[in-house]
Amino acid sequence: IVFYILAYFAFASTAITIGIDFANMILLVCLSRSVSGLHVLIAKPMQTSQYASGFEAAQHKRQLTALAILNVLAAAAGLLLLKSAWFTVSAIGAELFALLVCRAARKNLGGMSGDISGFSMTLGELAGLLLLLAGQGALWS
Repeated sequence: IVFYILAYFAFASTAITIGIDFANMILLVCLSRSVSGLHVLIAKPMQTSQYASGFEAAQHKRQLTALAILNVLAAAAGLLLLKSAWFTVSAIGAELFALLVCRAARKNLGGMSGDISGFSMTLGELAGLLLLLAGQGALWS
């Protein structure tokens, strides 16, 4: 946890120092969190998870549709509104990394939980920030 906090602070402060607007980094957070939320809604929960007793895949169809639409709109807004395509690439990278972490954890632990969701979300955000800095050349200068 300490490593994550220090790494996130270092990456975020570097991004701000090299002139990346903080508002542009919000897309990273939006997309990585949408993947985590999507997995909470569609994946079978772990037996020990608190929401396991109330889980029913059919009842979440409307929420899944809304989440998928918001995800596409956020990615499209990133492509259209942000100064550089690297912001969108890094946000989609954050989303994909969060997806991979969710899938791997679900496979190894036998289901989804809020802890897995939070874990994938934070690692996705960190991966997206790292991609953003790599795209700006900040990791090599």
